[in-house]
Amino acid sequence: MKQPSRSRRAILKGLGGTTLGLPLLDAFSPRRATAAPASGDFALIIVGSNGVAQAYNSLEPDKFWPRTPGPLTRAGLAADLAANRALGELADHADRLLILKGIKLPFRSSGDSHNSADCQILTAQQNISEPIPTAFGESLDNRIAREKNPPGREPLVVKITRGPRTIGAVSYRGRNGQRFGDDNPMTAYQRMVGVTPQGDPAAAGLIQKRRLSVNDLVRAEMKRLLGRPDLSMDDRRRLDGHFTAIREIEVTLTGKLAPDTDTSLKDVAGAGAGGPKYYSGDFTEATMNVFLDLMAFAAASGYTRVGVFKIGDRSDNNNWALPGHPRMPFHKIAHRSESGLGDNATRIANAHEMHHQIDRIYMRMFKRMMDRMAAMTTPGGPLLDQGFVAYTNQNAVGWHNFSPIPWVIAGRARGYFSTGRYVSLANQGTNLNLLLNTLLGAVGVTKPDGSPVDDFGAAELPKGRVPEILAVG
Repeated sequence: MKQPSRSRRAILKGLGGTTLGLPLLDAFSPRRATAAPASGDFALIIVGSNGVAQAYNSLEPDKFWPRTPGPLTRAGLAADLAANRALGELADHADRLLILKGIKLPFRSSGDSHNSADCQILTAQQNISEPIPTAFGESLDNRIAREKNPPGREPLVVKITRGPRTIGAVSYRGRNGQRFGDDNPMTAYQRMVGVTPQGDPAAAGLIQKRRLSVNDLVRAEMKRLLGRPDLSMDDRRRLDGHFTAIREIEVTLTGKLAPDTDTSLKDVAGAGAGGPKYYSGDFTEATMNVFLDLMAFAAASGYTRVGVFKIGDRSDNNNWALPGHPRMPFHKIAHRSESGLGDNATRIANAHEMHHQIDRIYMRMFKRMMDRMAAMTTPGGPLLDQGFVAYTNQNAVGWHNFSPIPWVIAGRARGYFSTGRYVSLANQGTNLNLLLNTLLGAVGVTKPDGSPVDDFGAAELPKGRVPEILAVG
């Protein structure tokens, strides 16, 4: 068992090159508290497509934001939900939320607004849309990974998509360095536990042949760990929850680890009619939840300090079957038309309400992720409060507006954020790079001299952070 004291984590190693990261435990925590700047352990970011159902040029009512800026309470957000506001779905976590309105993408569209927005949302860089969309610099997740991850380990990037795999990147290693990520949840999971074609295939073969779990492949190391006399009862509960979560993820992904298991994602990695089953209309919501579970697992196990989940390629074209409405692709719903533009458009009746229903589905999935992470304990408290998870969108609304881009942050990042608030920025036009600077600080990324990062993104943009959301200076 490898025990790196710096990260306060252990890694179990088993058959076939399998590796399994463990949660934070009392046994591996420093014996004495040491003073350190407030910052969190991880950043997990979900990037949606097609904007949200917020007010647009007085043509449509706001169905997304809370009704009033200021403190957030469970009762207040529940009332927002009753008033048809999507963010009311997050009422149970009101005290952990930081809802931020007023962020804008810093650059105009470079031709295709979906592509241009994807290029900017985590980079704050100039970009081009043709012939291949690309940003002119690295993304937030790349910066965090190269400074905070183990050497050579890239950020976890996953993507649920129907369409070309050559567009829709939001993660960049640098200029022209698109990182598209895994669109198969099984592949992402196997990479995390060291069961990959690039490694020793023995572990994968054992799992497939014997219906084993990764837990089974590290059983000997697991027994030695559980035999340590310095494990507290809380540690043992954390380990039990961790191993149970692994089993649940594996059963969901394969449907084969237990003979009596039948899940909505059975044979998820197999190809169905029209493409992989993990992005057919009937499996989308379940698959998205699996991706979110994988992100939570990646943070809990210390696999990575940063993860990104992109929904859609250049747009989100999932074919939703919404109650009371005909099945229709989300992209068309967001544009409010089945075909054409302007006076020639074929309008979709009740498209704004359909968009709102999709927003609520996404917020319920976001809440489920928060529930899961809030229930995971660490020596410092719930896992959710040791870092942050965030939801944003490439666009503001379906008409490709670049402001206000929604940002919903959950988790206190060990006291870095001032949560329990809905902040509407005064000028309603704060450049995205200022927020990205602030998010870098939330995971302890600084300049070489230790001062806060204030210059991420394009060099020509104003420097600074967003002080309104900080609990510390």
